[in-house]
Amino acid sequence: MAGSNSTAGGRATEAGMSFQAMVGTWLAAQLVTDMPVGARFGLGADLRPVELQFETGDALDDAVLRLADGGAIYFQCKTRPSLERGSDSALAKTIVQLVRFAAEQRSKNPAIDPTRIAAVLAIADNAPRSIDTLDEACRNFDRGETWPAVVARVSGAQKDALAVFRDHVARSWKGEFGSDPSEDDLVDLARLFRIRRFGADAASADWREATSLVGSRLYAGADQGGAPTSALLEIVRQLIRSGAAADRNGLARALRSAGYHDTRAPGFDRDIDSLRRYTNEECERLARHTRLEADRRVPLARECLPALKAAIDGGSLLSNRTQPRPPSRGQERPL
Repeated sequence: MAGSNSTAGGRATEAGMSFQAMVGTWLAAQLVTDMPVGARFGLGADLRPVELQFETGDALDDAVLRLADGGAIYFQCKTRPSLERGSDSALAKTIVQLVRFAAEQRSKNPAIDPTRIAAVLAIADNAPRSIDTLDEACRNFDRGETWPAVVARVSGAQKDALAVFRDHVARSWKGEFGSDPSEDDLVDLARLFRIRRFGADAASADWREATSLVGSRLYAGADQGGAPTSALLEIVRQLIRSGAAADRNGLARALRSAGYHDTRAPGFDRDIDSLRRYTNEECERLARHTRLEADRRVPLARECLPALKAAIDGGSLLSNRTQPRPPSRGQERPL
């Protein structure tokens, strides 16, 4: 029997690590493609990630996504938690970590800003739907209502969910602080706490979103993202094992090392388009210097042009291959 329990525990651990890697790959895809992530987690819609790290040693340590405004999103990954009252349930263990997280944050800054920091319980798509009620109940506090006011007006299901939340918090709070939480403490934790579903495999909508982003923003198109995203999953697994932090440039370098060389530059696409337009306009303006205007146009052969073209083709200058046009006689292809 002990061996059977050990095997089941091993399978659960393996599944949990696999799910953590899938969540991490979605986060890494947003980071490497320079996409804003705040809206999904109840923060500012324009907030972009700048760094990703796993197994950080924080109270919520499965992952932390640091943001450009100095804020951060902390993740704890549980595949199938439910709205259980038991002290050994997955939800109870997560709320223990949430209380410790709040204690850590308060030691740095007594006022935790829920518009810049989020504590996320990431759950699998197939987790029991009952737990969504808890997130819906917690969102009632985002607009400034008190604990008694919300409890008095929400549905019976949300009342029950908040009661479970309160009981788990009270048990953890007493262990952490030696006292009961105040109603303001409960509200602060509810505002920080968010539950978000993530796909657990390559058939999920999150995986498809990640591959589309990676393909369209780093490579030739949305349909080109499958293989590099699979490589990104392996990179994330390495990051989980090492605990090392990664930024956008680091992830891009890792993808290149895996054989996937980006052909697009997220965050600089507008600049590149502007440069290409300017280059085309300049080439049109300078075209008159490639010929003599006599009774008929006489093209000029310049000795420097072959060497210049070779340098452009073999160097790191931006090419204009997205809008090719054949050069006229005596006129080289523009940058």
